[in-house]
Amino acid sequence: MINPRKKLREVMQRASLIDLSDLIDTQLLRGAGRRESPARSYTGLGQMESIVEWTPDYPYSAINWNLSAQTYPPRKLIIKRKRLINTDWCFLIDCARTMDFGTEQDLKRVMAAQLAATFAQAAQKKRDRVTQLTYDEQRNGLVLENASPEEMVLMALAHQSAPDGSSKPAARTSGLSCALTQLPQNQAIVPVISDFMHLTDADKEGLIRASHYHNVFCCVVEDAREIRFPSVSGQITLADMTTGARQTMSFAEADRLVSADREKRLSALIEFFRRARIPYALFEAGEKPSATRNKLVRLLQRLS
Repeated sequence: MINPRKKLREVMQRASLIDLSDLIDTQLLRGAGRRESPARSYTGLGQMESIVEWTPDYPYSAINWNLSAQTYPPRKLIIKRKRLINTDWCFLIDCARTMDFGTEQDLKRVMAAQLAATFAQAAQKKRDRVTQLTYDEQRNGLVLENASPEEMVLMALAHQSAPDGSSKPAARTSGLSCALTQLPQNQAIVPVISDFMHLTDADKEGLIRASHYHNVFCCVVEDAREIRFPSVSGQITLADMTTGARQTMSFAEADRLVSADREKRLSALIEFFRRARIPYALFEAGEKPSATRNKLVRLLQRLS
């Protein structure tokens, strides 16, 4: 089991090495993510755009009297300022049992928390509104609003999946489907971070509906042993995390079996993303922050 408190510092250190604030401050995330409003404000502390003389086309309240008093002959001046748009972010973090798998560097769930913290740190630097929902195969956790990245990481690491005895109720619901019904009413940026190993038809329909209004993109998290096996001799026993079935085979046989399963699963998943026009990227648990950042840059560029 993960100790969230002990893991928090490590996750935050990794996330801090991946600064995305310069990316989300541009027009890479157009629509929901565009920063500067075409509307202009004449008060406040926004970045100054220009100083012009007042005309009846501007509201009388826009006159900056302190600045006007410094002119001779007297002129009524206004300061045009650029106004920032606060964007809504809603993170959907998969905490199902398959996310608690890890063989080399870390669990997939830890990687998911790191990705969420990376986005949240950049979003909160721009004073964006941040919400997070965790979910598993059946249900979603509490809605976490306006929380710090550290609180979001702790929530993701502490989420408990549904007990094994309740995994097959008569009318099964999907945690992701439930989470998608709780997205903000305002247009939001919605990163869905999961291994997508238990994606149902209802989940796919929910993602497509959400993408019609929100800016949805998917981060697919994998473990090293779901991608490749070491080239060594000997035997290994594989266990299915869902059914518990176990089978002993050579490393070479295990590599062929796992590679074929991954190719089939990813082909179907990527085909769905392409048909739904949902941007996606593949991440490996425990990979270097530089590799993660490069993937995130390419992913955000596809949102433009």
